[in-house]
Amino acid sequence: SHDSSIVYHESFHVLIDQLSRLPFEKEGGSINEAFADFFTCLMTNSPRLAESSYLKAPFKRNLENIVRLNEKNGGLYHDSLIVSGLLWATKEKIGVEKTKKLAFEILLQLNPHSDFNSFNSKSLEVAKDFLNSQDLLAFKTILKNRGFKDE
Repeated sequence: SHDSSIVYHESFHVLIDQLSRLPFEKEGGSINEAFADFFTCLMTNSPRLAESSYLKAPFKRNLENIVRLNEKNGGLYHDSLIVSGLLWATKEKIGVEKTKKLAFEILLQLNPHSDFNSFNSKSLEVAKDFLNSQDLLAFKTILKNRGFKDE
């Protein structure tokens, strides 16, 4: 209760479960963690999580990162940084409101079987529907820089 990011993060897991039923393990679990982290960081207006919590735990994360898809190692929290960092970079480039809508719509397209490949394809589908051409280009560039396909 001393760290609002933990409270927000765990609350967002409830929302994520209701919207997409993402799993809690493997790639889908990392995507689940990424969305909980991203929405939490929007609430706190900071890319850092769990700064005042138990600092030896793997729960301390920073969304200002450049963790690429080819760096995934199977670690739930490490691999979550691939997606949460991508979303945070998108927010920095196209703004909070557009990215919040984009992230929410992507989340609605995911399901219990989602992995990084389906995140990539659903992200592109949603972005094409919700972003103007300039913002879409920026998003595709971020996807590509993070190791995802941009088409």
